[in-house]
Amino acid sequence: MPTSHDRSAAPSPSAPVERAGRRRDKTAASNLRTEQVWRSLDRASVAVLGHVTGAGQPRTSGVVYKTLNRRLYVAVGPSSWKARQIAADHHVSVTVLVRRGGLLALLFPIPPATITFHGTAVVHAPGAPEVRPALAKLKRLLPP
Repeated sequence: MPTSHDRSAAPSPSAPVERAGRRRDKTAASNLRTEQVWRSLDRASVAVLGHVTGAGQPRTSGVVYKTLNRRLYVAVGPSSWKARQIAADHHVSVTVLVRRGGLLALLFPIPPATITFHGTAVVHAPGAPEVRPALAKLKRLLPP
């Protein structure tokens, strides 16, 4: 059985990797905490929403959103094609770009990190009582 010191053995995908004498997880994502992800989502306001058309074709759209009580509220036109497609299927994916690099980003092209997840969407009627708090937060992101 290979050990972590056997250089001929490849680590399993979930195994920690030895580098420069330090033990470190293979991916930075494994070090993230739920609170860090929600803080990043709270700071952003634009996402890419993925959904499927009635014909089963994948589509993505840029949307504005806000978080409230660990839920994302996305603004779409009430009678828009996007709202109809999402209401028909409810399955969505969301990708949010997260700026990184700090001051180095001013000097070097550092691509953003991403937060990506899937979920179930509910299309609410305009002015529905359950979405009024979220609508108040979204209002400043919407065109007049």
